[in-house]
Amino acid sequence: MTFDAHLHAADHTQTERPTFTADALPAIRIVQDYVINPRVMGKVVGLSPLIVLVSVSAAGILFGGFYVLLAVPIASVLTTTVDVVLRGVDPAQEAVPKVLFAAQEAE
Repeated sequence: MTFDAHLHAADHTQTERPTFTADALPAIRIVQDYVINPRVMGKVVGLSPLIVLVSVSAAGILFGGFYVLLAVPIASVLTTTVDVVLRGVDPAQEAVPKVLFAAQEAE
């Protein structure tokens, strides 16, 4: 096989790979951003994934990118405050969310 034949064969795969990557990467990001991240953050903090998604989106739209980092802790504080004041829930009696990666006990 000559160099030209190798070059021609390589062109076919080199044009498909970037196209597949360009199509797959946004789909993976959408699933990660709108499905996986809210579920993980919600389980760690003890919030509904919908509350996580809405609070992060609202903070980003209303206040900008920096406040997106503070959106979940603020939503957690507001949710706890609403539970205590309006619903009369005692936080000491509530179950604590499990930590995602718990440290193993020393042997």
